[in-house]
Formats: sequence, structure tokens, C-alpha cells
Amino acid sequence: MGSTTRYGKLAGLLCNYFGIKPELNLEILVYFSKINNEWHWTLKENVLKALRELNWFDNKNTSDIINEIEEYRFSKTPDKTFKEAIIQSRVGQGIFRSKLINYWKGCSVTGMKNFNILRASHIKPWRYSTDEERLNYFNGLLLLPNLDVLFDTGLISFDDNGYILISSHLKEKEREILGISISMKLRKIEALHKKFLEFHRDKIFKS
Repeated sequence: MGSTTRYGKLAGLLCNYFGIKPELNLEILVYFSKINNEWHWTLKENVLKALRELNWFDNKNTSDIINEIEEYRFSKTPDKTFKEAIIQSRVGQGIFRSKLINYWKGCSVTGMKNFNILRASHIKPWRYSTDEERLNYFNGLLLLPNLDVLFDTGLISFDDNGYILISSHLKEKEREILGISISMKLRKIEALHKKFLEFHRDKIFKS
């Protein structure tokens, strides 16, 4: 099954499972469109990113994925509100993103304040973090999309003073196109950021 078809089918299953109705205009997980008087849905980019990071599309069909969602939702998490916050933080919504916006007041590097395009990014990736770390705003950066992708893929990181580290895998011309320079740094950094940044440098950054 092709990726587009598979993602579309999964989007429908997710909507049915979580009781999301198109007429409610809830576009947290999917984009809705109506074609030939039938609703169609497409997974949003942040949801696809989360699913790919969890490797849910490797040799699995959509029913397997839905079963995993069910197991996750009803795992032995101590509190329902906390559980929902964890789920929302993975797709860049809710408490985690709000905490980052409140803390950084803009992009963590550039200070740009268009929150519609800034992305909530975990420093220590979701798959390696505990539930508490997943909601800890010291484990997060608010980044422009280009910086978010580079940070997420390990092509940039930051040292303990907040200065940018640029991977040798990122060519000079690519740096220019993406607007990346060695003068970039985090606008502020605290001691509680450092353990997460150390993990990113050791495990994610491609020096």
C-alpha cells in the first residue's frame, strides 16, 4: 500500500477512534476536505512526524497501529489529565507548547514571534524521554521550521553556552540557503537545559 493511501486510511481510522467529526472543524490531527459529498482526511505534518519517529509504519498495517494507540492510551499512566497532556505534547499541541511559548516568548534562536509557524521541539527526543521529560519545558526549544528540522535530524545542536554547533554533513551552500551561521545561539540557557543538550550532542548530533 502506498504511503499516501496508507496515511489517508490511518487518518480515517484515527478520526473514528477518537470520535473526531469533520463538521466540528477540529484540525488537531488531520486536515478535512469534502470531495463528491464525502469527507476525506489527511494527516497533519506534525502527526506524521510523530508516527515516523515511533516507527509505526515499518512493516505494520493500520489495524496494528490502532491497537498500539489503544494500548498506549489505556496504559497505566497515573492520571487521565496527565495522559492527555503527554499525547498532545507529541503532536506539538497543548501544555508543552504553551509552556515553551510562555518561556521563550518567540523562537529560541532568532526571537521571531509568529507562533503560527514556530515548532515545539524536544531536545531529548520523545522516544528517549520519560513522561515527565516529555512535558518538561527545559527539554524543549521553540524553533523556526528550518531550525527545527536541522535540530531534529542532528545537523545542528547547541553547546552548554547556547552557541550553535553545525554538522560537517551540512554543506556551506546549504547553510547559506537555510540562513545558518556560526554566530547563532540560544537567546538564553539555564542549568536545567544542559543535561538535555548533552544528550542531544551525544546521541543525535552528527558532528
